Amino acid sequence: MVWFFTNPSVSQRSRLIFYGHLVLLLQSTCKSVTRQGSVESEVLPSLHEHNITASNQESSAARSERNNCTKARRLQSVLFFVSRSLSLLKNRRSHFFFPAVLLSALMYRSSIPRFIGLLLVSLIVSVHAWGSNPIPDSIRPKTNWESSFPSNPTVTVQTGHSAQQAIDSCDNLVGSEGYCTVLLVGNPSDSTINIYRSRTKLTSNGAEITSSGSVTFVAVNTPYVHRVVVENLNIRGHTAANIYAIFVSGSAISEIVLRGNNIYSFNGTSNAHGIAVYGEGSVPISDVSILFNEVYDMSTGYSESIVVNGNVVRWVIGSNYVHDVNNIAIDAIGGEGTFPPSSFARLPRPSDAARKGVIEYNTVERVSTLTNPNYGNSHTWAAGIYVDGAREVLIQGNTLVGTPWGIEIGAENCVITTDVIVRYNTISNSYYGDFLIGGYNPGGYVGNGSIQCNPRFTQDADEGHGYVQRISVMGNNFSTTTGSEDNILVQYRATYAVIAQPGVSPQNENGNGSAAGDENAVRTWL
Repeated sequence: MVWFFTNPSVSQRSRLIFYGHLVLLLQSTCKSVTRQGSVESEVLPSLHEHNITASNQESSAARSERNNCTKARRLQSVLFFVSRSLSLLKNRRSHFFFPAVLLSALMYRSSIPRFIGLLLVSLIVSVHAWGSNPIPDSIRPKTNWESSFPSNPTVTVQTGHSAQQAIDSCDNLVGSEGYCTVLLVGNPSDSTINIYRSRTKLTSNGAEITSSGSVTFVAVNTPYVHRVVVENLNIRGHTAANIYAIFVSGSAISEIVLRGNNIYSFNGTSNAHGIAVYGEGSVPISDVSILFNEVYDMSTGYSESIVVNGNVVRWVIGSNYVHDVNNIAIDAIGGEGTFPPSSFARLPRPSDAARKGVIEYNTVERVSTLTNPNYGNSHTWAAGIYVDGAREVLIQGNTLVGTPWGIEIGAENCVITTDVIVRYNTISNSYYGDFLIGGYNPGGYVGNGSIQCNPRFTQDADEGHGYVQRISVMGNNFSTTTGSEDNILVQYRATYAVIAQPGVSPQNENGNGSAAGDENAVRTWL
């Protein structure tokens, strides 16, 4: 029992369920008894019950049953007091310990204080659980609707013809509610292909697609569009200020599959994206699958090769191959103002965050900012996989080789990155180290009015002040031995994190989970 109530790998929910079953078990000994042949009463579990004098009519069996009930209630209070006190001490919450002792003692006196004490102490020890909350499998997007597309293309686009006109013709061919497949067998004439129609698939036989200027090759940006598939496109980029291969943006867009695309040779002198999903409105973009794409030879400026940013929920980035890029390979972002707050707001919107997502089984190789003029063609702390202000993210089974940092969990903006699980990843040959966690600026934004937190007006000096909470890191193979930093580096304001890896030296390993004084509170379990 001591292990069960003190080990951080056991969730508070499991502890409360266990305690609830214990209460039910003990209460089963307390049955109603009959007094004077007709009156039934619930035996009260307070301490003074042993002084109750049985009436002449009460049987010895009833008195024995009452005594058993009283003993069970006392045992219940003792077990609760011991287990909860041990939990408080183990978690270094000494400022809660004596109130818990007092409340537990009160539980001996009468049923009402016992109930209040149970409630308050349970709340005290359940304010924060160490490590991430579970990431349920139900967050994964459903794609069974894809079977509704016809096996043969609805319309075929030859070289020099318009894919946009082909999409326009779908309603006439299959009706406004029908599923339409557009097959590219040559390079279309369009500079941008806008998929504004629901139940539309854009695919290719491998023909190379090119364009010119600052463009988005394939755009999905019409509100309430859903069930769109973009797959097997072969998109070759060029040099431009801002250039995007596949860009899903806006509000209220859902059920999007981006799969098997080959994206390469993008040189954004300002910004470039291979695949980007930007939730920009009050209704999120939802149920997005980014699978089996290859993105490489990318100069993305300040941007990323694959990114989900802003109000995006239920998404998966899986089994992609990203290599030879000069900034972050895969990113999940919150707090940048992609879904902008009002001009008078102090903080980013809570919904301006990619959340309920999975990053799994991707391979990332050869990431370096040495060829990125936006960073002075020098080494910077870019990561192969970066979670920056996102929430409820599972990162598992990825392989990263030759990146500045392998995986980073941070918070650049005035946000709290929470509930991230990092497990079963393999990282090697990192320039700095394999795992980085925490805000990078020494001061947090909470209580600091000098920091501009509205992303409409934020400057670089205002960044890096966020918080990182409830992170679980376990079962990874972090094998870099030649990095210039600690292989696992804990920065500022990383709290309630559990890192089950060797080689961790948090600033405050016995911390109580508070970020006061910008100390860290990280538990290490080797």
